[in-house]
Amino acid sequence: MTTFGKILVFLTTVLSFLFLAWAISVYTTRLDWFPLPGPPKDEKVGRIDQLKAENDALNLAIARARSRADLGRVALLGQENRRPAVNAQGRPLNVLIPGRWERQEWYRRQLGMVLYGYDIGNNAARVDPAVQQMNLKAFGKEMLLPYDQPTGRQSIVLDPGTGVKPVQAIETTNLALAAALRKIQEAQAMIMRLAKEEQELLDTIIDRPDPKNPGFLLKGLRTQVREQVKIGEDALNELEYIRPFGENRLAEQVLLLQRQMSLEKRLAEVKNWLQSLKVRNER
Repeated sequence: MTTFGKILVFLTTVLSFLFLAWAISVYTTRLDWFPLPGPPKDEKVGRIDQLKAENDALNLAIARARSRADLGRVALLGQENRRPAVNAQGRPLNVLIPGRWERQEWYRRQLGMVLYGYDIGNNAARVDPAVQQMNLKAFGKEMLLPYDQPTGRQSIVLDPGTGVKPVQAIETTNLALAAALRKIQEAQAMIMRLAKEEQELLDTIIDRPDPKNPGFLLKGLRTQVREQVKIGEDALNELEYIRPFGENRLAEQVLLLQRQMSLEKRLAEVKNWLQSLKVRNER
């Protein structure tokens, strides 16, 4: 085997192990998008199911917020229809218009807090919490909304006692929902991209039908790695087979060199003898 052939065999062996390591890493570092089959207690939740659960929780929170907003709107209209005209101290007014204006101003401030999170009647000061409870308050013989207390009331939470943050203003909630929607869309796009890459990698790793030649298979990396490993094993076996021949050849070369040196030495002795014989004859 020539030196170039040996280099090719070595490169083939190295590439075979590299592709084998790459295939193993692709298989062991995959991301489980769907639940893996197995016993129920050991079954892992897929990433898609986790995202669906988060989406359902957000939709449930939106539905609860809308339901409470609708109930509050109905209660507000009912109170407005039955409320008498009163001033800031809760005393009845003889004139209807000023009292109604005060109530409308109070409503405007409450709507500003619910919509945007700040009090438009107090130099647009930020209010936290923005959504506060509307507990009825006694004004004389009437139980009315506390319009003399625009802020400082107790906040509203979706599930009291669970540590959930108070209900935020509509604008803040819309921004949070928009950010959550962007994350969901990005996650969906990433899932689709990774699923496509996973399919492409699977098509590369395993044998697949050849679309151009029906009935034939395109070799995947697994088959190619097995073939390269077989080639490497055959090359090692061949090296083991020819190693004794090389050792024998080396021993023969050493023996021939020794014989050559012995003959050269003997030839030198013969030349010396002939030279001495010639000298004698001349005498």
